[in-house]
Amino acid sequence: MGSKQIKHYNKVSIHRILATRLAIAGIIISFILGVAVLLIERNKVGEVVLDRALQATVHFNAEAGSLLDEPGLPDHEGIQRVLDNVISRGVKLRNSRYGKVGHSVFIDIFDLDQNKVAKFLDSNHENIKTVETHMHSSQSPLSYNKDWYDLIRIKGNPYIKFGVPLTNSNGEKVANIVGAFAVSSEVVADFRCRALKTTLIIISIVLVTTGLLYPVIIKLMNRLTRLNYRLLDSQLETLKVLGSAIATRDCDTDAHNYRVVIYSVRLAEAAGLDKNNIRTLIKGAFS
Repeated sequence: MGSKQIKHYNKVSIHRILATRLAIAGIIISFILGVAVLLIERNKVGEVVLDRALQATVHFNAEAGSLLDEPGLPDHEGIQRVLDNVISRGVKLRNSRYGKVGHSVFIDIFDLDQNKVAKFLDSNHENIKTVETHMHSSQSPLSYNKDWYDLIRIKGNPYIKFGVPLTNSNGEKVANIVGAFAVSSEVVADFRCRALKTTLIIISIVLVTTGLLYPVIIKLMNRLTRLNYRLLDSQLETLKVLGSAIATRDCDTDAHNYRVVIYSVRLAEAAGLDKNNIRTLIKGAFS
């Protein structure tokens, strides 16, 4: 294999390795950013649901103010009536733009001793029995003094499980609301569409950036390769000069040096040594 063939082979190999590594890096970056987009979009839905729950809690607190001020919350029937009123107003909003997000299908109100004070079940919801079973079997952080939410899946459908503390007129926590919010199919479709569009945009940006970087990196690699070959040629030229000097003084020694180099290279190739080690061997064989 001639010097030009070796250089061409090395150049093609470097291009292939670089292209492969850039492609892998682009795929990994796109995947990571895509997952981040999905999490961000999911959190947006959760924040919207939690905001609705907080607004409903404000209305509930306003109507049940005197009931929540009673120690131990003894009037369960009164609290249940207030909850039913708040839910009935929420039902009227389901056909509005505000209600397109979805609606609450399960709500439990617990006092600080975790005794159930009031509840709501949407009997018309198709998965209500499964939702109720899940909510009763799963543990909810009732000790939290702040609102929270979590995305859950029941029979393949997305739900937002949320919790909001109830306070009395003095701002003291007296109860907890724990509920399940059924996310509408419109929101799910919109979420998937926006996530897909954003992910495709990110992938396009990463691929374009990779494509722009590739020729720049190749140019730098070619420059470095040329410098390496110049250095190698200069080293080989130095060895030839040394060999010529030896040949001038002793032609038998000169022939012996070249034979040693040839045998050494063939043995190295048979042994499977890489190119770097073979080059080092050539230099050593001349010395």
